[in-house]
Amino acid sequence: MSEKLKLSEIFEIIKPKTTIYNEFKENINGINFISSGEKNNGIVGKVEKREGYKIYNSGAITVPLKGTVLHAFLQTEDFYIAHQIAILYPKEKYSNLTNLEKIYYCYCIRENKFRFNYNRQADRTFGDLLLPDPQDIPNWVKQPSFISNKKDLLKNIKNSNSKIYPNETKIINVRLDSLFDVVYGTNLEFNKLEESKDGINFVSRTNNNNGISGKVKKLSNIETIKPPVLTIAAGGSVGETFLQDEEFYSGRDLYILYPKIKMTNFELLTYCYFIKMNSYRFNYNRQANKTLPSLKIPNLSSISSKTLEIFNIELDKSIMNLSKEI
Repeated sequence: MSEKLKLSEIFEIIKPKTTIYNEFKENINGINFISSGEKNNGIVGKVEKREGYKIYNSGAITVPLKGTVLHAFLQTEDFYIAHQIAILYPKEKYSNLTNLEKIYYCYCIRENKFRFNYNRQADRTFGDLLLPDPQDIPNWVKQPSFISNKKDLLKNIKNSNSKIYPNETKIINVRLDSLFDVVYGTNLEFNKLEESKDGINFVSRTNNNNGISGKVKKLSNIETIKPPVLTIAAGGSVGETFLQDEEFYSGRDLYILYPKIKMTNFELLTYCYFIKMNSYRFNYNRQANKTLPSLKIPNLSSISSKTLEIFNIELDKSIMNLSKEI
C-alpha cells in the first residue's frame, strides 16, 4: 500500500483575512467571489475590483473550513474569497499538477468530510489530513478517455447554434408539454442490474455526472432509451435536468423529455437550464410529477440573440479549460 502525505506537504495553505461579499459591487463581467457554498464551484457571484483586497490567482483549490466543511473546488479563474476558507496552491515540488489532478485532490479532500460532523470546524488539524502522494495518482485521472469526447461535443453544440433568434423584448413562457412529450422512464433499480464497464448508461435521480450512476449490461427484454432526450429527476435531486446524448436505462422517479420538433444540442441544453431554474418550486420534499407537464418555461424562439451569445461565451470557456488537459 502506498504511503500518504500530509496535505501541508503537498500544498501551501493560505487562510485569507475576512472579506464580505455585500461590501463589493456586483458586476457580471467582474471577478469571481468565492463563498463556502457547495454549488456553482463555490462562486456566489461576480464583483468589481476593489482596492485593498487581494485577488487570488486561478489554479487554486478552495476549501471551506466551516459550514460546508471540506467541500473543495478547483478555481479556474482569478477570484476574491470570503473568510474561513482555505486556499491551496501546490508547493514548488508539485507545481506541475494538472487541473485534472487537482480535481482528484478535491475529491480526496471531500472524502474526509465525515471527520468534521456535528458542526466541528476543519481548522487546526486541516493541514494534517492524509492524501495520496502525487506520484501515486491513478492513470485514469491523468489520461481520461472522456476529455476528447467532451471537447468535441461542446464544439458540435456551439457549431449547431447557427440559428439567429429575433431580438424580442418580451419573453414568452409556454407549458413544458407544448415543447416535449413528458414520459415516465423505465423505472429500473441499479443495484439489481449487472454492472459493465462497456455497458449502457444508467441514469438516476442524482445531480452528479449528468445523472449517470454507472454502466450496466444490456438487457434482452427491455429497450434502451434513445438520445437525444432530456432527463428530469422527479424525486431525490428534484428538478435536476440533463441532456442525454447516449442510449441509457433510467431509474425510479425519472421523467424523459422527447422533443416534439427537432432541436439542436445547444437548444436542448438551454432548455435544461430553464427547467433547472424551476427547481425551487419543489422544495420541502415535494415531487415533480403531476404538475411537471404544466411547468412554464421560456420559449427559446423569444430569447434575444444577445442572451444566446452568453451561452456561446460559456461554451468557449469550457472548451478552453478542456484543451488545457489534453
